[in-house]
Parts: sequence; structure tokens; C-alpha cells
Amino acid sequence: MIEANNPDIDVAALERRTEVELQQPEQLVAPSLAMGLEMAPLPSDSSLLALKMLLRDIPVLGAVLAMLNRWQRQRQVGARLLATPYLGYGLRWLKSLALVHETRGRLEMTVRELASTEQKLASTEQRLCTEIALSNARIGELRQEVEFVEQRLKTAHELNLAHVTALRQEVAEEKTRGARNRAETLFQQRRLTAAIETSGLRPGAPAASAEANKPVRTDALDSYYAAFEDSFRGSREEIKRRLEVYLDRIKTNPENLPVLDIGCGRGEWIEMLGARGVAAYGIDLNSVFVADARARALDVREAEALAHLRSLEDASLAGLTGFHIIEHLALDDLISIIDEANRVLAPGGFLLFETPNPENLIVGASTFWSDPTHRAPLPPSVSRFMVEQRGFIDAEVIYLHEADDALKMKGTDAVVTRLNQLFYGPMDYAIWARKA
Repeated sequence: MIEANNPDIDVAALERRTEVELQQPEQLVAPSLAMGLEMAPLPSDSSLLALKMLLRDIPVLGAVLAMLNRWQRQRQVGARLLATPYLGYGLRWLKSLALVHETRGRLEMTVRELASTEQKLASTEQRLCTEIALSNARIGELRQEVEFVEQRLKTAHELNLAHVTALRQEVAEEKTRGARNRAETLFQQRRLTAAIETSGLRPGAPAASAEANKPVRTDALDSYYAAFEDSFRGSREEIKRRLEVYLDRIKTNPENLPVLDIGCGRGEWIEMLGARGVAAYGIDLNSVFVADARARALDVREAEALAHLRSLEDASLAGLTGFHIIEHLALDDLISIIDEANRVLAPGGFLLFETPNPENLIVGASTFWSDPTHRAPLPPSVSRFMVEQRGFIDAEVIYLHEADDALKMKGTDAVVTRLNQLFYGPMDYAIWARKA
């Protein structure tokens, strides 16, 4: 039973209204309380009630209206309860209390999540600090290693500089000693030549031979030409480097026949063949060259080429070579040397002559004439014809020592290509042939 706590509310009317609605739940509900202050008066028109009863009997529409009536009544019951004095206040307070409890639970969960996140952040921060400390320590170690390596490199560089300086000084001293020894050798050779001229007899030649009746050569030209070779032809190391191109063509023979190098000069080619186990010796007319080669323990003899070849037996040589020698010979002497070579070479023996290439116009017009003992340049086609006409086979022209690309004219057209060939083509060539 509802107690009257508000004198403005008609309790009796409210009880009657409640009983009527409980007895007729399918009827449409009257307007709800206005904020819990007054109840709207019930409609007195009986036509509205008759309409409700009529609509309720409609099969589908009646059920829908009854459901809407219950839904609206449930909403109004909750609104009425909340609008009821004291009871509404209590319900709202309970609702707020429930919401506060739920909010507190969510807040506590949020606080726990924040604490966990803070702990993870602290752990991550500690780990990062540890890694940074380790990285800083490693960087310090690397810096120390770099400084140590730099110091070692600096020390090694200083030592290398000192070593190079010492080597350069030793080379300069060796060159000075070599120049002094060469001067002393020339002086002694001049003394020996003077003694020979005084006696009228060259050493090693029989007194009654025809060679003794020839004029005795002085060493004045020999000394000049030796100095000329040193200045214009190149050092021993450079000549050896140039001669390496022929080494693969030279092979030992079962009979161990020697290779003869005419005009051997300082003996670079003889030395290279000996290093490969090939028997070889050389001849030269220049007494300075012969003395220098003998001082290097090389088998070099002082003799004239044609006379020496005529003294040899048939098929007694494996090969005959001559580097920059044929341009010094007269035509009849050159032909005679080729004929004698064909006689003294064993079957399959080789003939090799290297000479300046006059097809290079700079060589033919200028550098060839730097040596005043040169007679005339020999074109490659002439040399090839000469050895083939005298009975040699497999003649081959080997072009050598082309000028550096930096000296050549730039371009790829036919004119530039031809000019580069004429002016900067191979400066030397060799003629290679075999005895049948």
C-alpha cells in the first residue's frame, strides 16, 4: 500500500488508476506522470475504450498494439519509480553507487595497467641504458684500436721512408762505384791497346796468320760505342724485358747444340738463354763489351761474325741470332752471313734477326740515323724475301715496341688510323725463319 508522503498527490486516485491498469493490461496507457508531480486525468470518452477493444480483436494488429502497450507501460513504470519521491532518489543513488563501483573497478584496472606499463618502461629504460653503456665502452675500445693501428701505420710509414731513403742512397753509391769502375776499365783497356799497338800483335792470334797483318783496332771507337749503347739503347734490365718475347720460341735440342748470338754486345740474351738451360755463346768485335760480358762469367768471344761462321762445322748450331746488327752490314756481307747460317745450322734450326722498322716514319727518317754506324734501313718485306730467297722456310715478321697510346692522335677514322700507323706504329721488327 502506497503511503501519502506528499499532500499534493491524490493517493486514492492513484490506487484506482493502478488497479484499472493491472486489470486491463492490453489497453493503451494514459499519459505518464509529468516529472512525478501530477497524474493526468483519465479520459471519460467511452468511444476511445470501444476503439481499443475493436483494435484488439484484429488478428495481427491487435497483438502488435498489445506488445507496444506493454513496452510503453514498462518504460513508464521505470520513469514513475524514478520520479517517485524518496524511492526515486534511492534508486538513482543505487544506480550511481553501482556506476561508481564499476568505475572504481575500471579505474583500478587502468591503474594496474599503468603500473605494468611503467614497470615495462623502467625495464626497457634500464636495458637501453645498459646497451648504451656497453656501446660506449665498445666505441672507446674501437677508438683505442684505431689509434693503435694509426700509430703502427705511422711508424711503419716512417720506417719505410727511412728504408727507401737508405736504398736510394745505396743505389746512388752503387752507380757512383759503377761509373768509377767503368772509367778504370776503359783506362786499363786503353793502356792494353797501347801496349798491343806497340808490340804489333793482338793476343790469341798466331804471329804468322793473315789476321796479324790487318791493322790493329784501337779501343777509342769501342769505348765510344759502349757509352753510346748505354745512353741510347737502354739499361740491361730494359733490354732483357724486351727480349722476353722470344724466349718461348727457344727450346733445348737433344744434341745440346749451342745458340750463337752475333754482335752480342753486353750479353743480355746469352745470360737469359743460360738461365733457361739453353747452351749459348756470343761474339762481338767491341773489346769493351767482351770484357764486360766476361766479367759476368758469360761465354763471349771477340771475333768478326762472318769469319767466325766460316770457321764452324756444318750443322753445328741450334740457332743464330742477331739483335740490331744487320743494319750495320753491307749487303754482300749480310747475304754471306745468311748463307753461312744456312750451312752451320742443324736441320730445323732457327734464324732470328731484330732491326729497326723503317715503316715507322719517325724511325726511318730520324731515330735510325742516331747511330752513325748504321748503313741503311731494311724494310720487313725485304728481310723476309732475303731469308726465303737464300733457302730458309717458315719466315715470319714479328712487329715489336709500338708507341704508347698517349702519343697517338685521337680518333677512329681511316685517316687518323693510318697516320698513327705511319708515325706511332711498331718501332722494331724481327725476322724469324727455320732451316729446312
